[in-house]
Amino acid sequence: MPAQISTILYISGYKEKVSGAYFIGNATGHTRIDDGDKVQTFNITVFYPMDESKPCYLPKIKDGQVLSISNSKFSQGNNNELDLILSSASILNINPEQLPIHQITIVGVATATETPTITDVGVQLECTISDYISKEKPVEIQVTLFHPPGGRLTNQTSTVKRGSTIFFSGALTQPTPTTTKRNTRSSIRTNKKRKLSDIASEIIATAEDAEDAEDAVDTEYTEYAKYAEDDEDTGDV
Repeated sequence: MPAQISTILYISGYKEKVSGAYFIGNATGHTRIDDGDKVQTFNITVFYPMDESKPCYLPKIKDGQVLSISNSKFSQGNNNELDLILSSASILNINPEQLPIHQITIVGVATATETPTITDVGVQLECTISDYISKEKPVEIQVTLFHPPGGRLTNQTSTVKRGSTIFFSGALTQPTPTTTKRNTRSSIRTNKKRKLSDIASEIIATAEDAEDAEDAVDTEYTEYAKYAEDDEDTGDV
């Protein structure tokens, strides 16, 4: 059950390497989220196929660009950073110095891990987003959803049961953990946090190893067939 984010960000520190049939680009993205100095940092990964005949719907990114991104998968990084696999982006004609304030919009599906809590800011729900590139390699993201008091769906939201599936959308924020309970929860689940970009790279490498192994078997079989044919010709003589 995945989630995707959309926002406007500034690109810096772009680097590129080759892995099999792909150019893999890495960069840092910065989104202004308020009037002050508060910035959300992204560790961005982008995949470009080396074969130009294969479809690619992403612009070539470089330092200094301002991008509008959408429908991009993410996972939790270190120090409140977000690891992002770029899925859709367009280059905006905006100078980096004029980077606008823009919220980070998230749309997704989550599973309720606790029953709702009624607070002064509305209904609070602890949830887990489970995202993956392959079903054997899940990535779990812990989120807290807030529904404003008096909202149209308050009655339904306040009666959500543990284990329920919830479709949600809203603005994503990352408050610094301050309670022992939340710190403990984070540390317990640290081992489950894996970068989607690392998982994607592993899957690409595994697929390429499988192709290489298949090619090696085909070569060995061809050589064996040639030797068998030579032996047969020798017998005929």
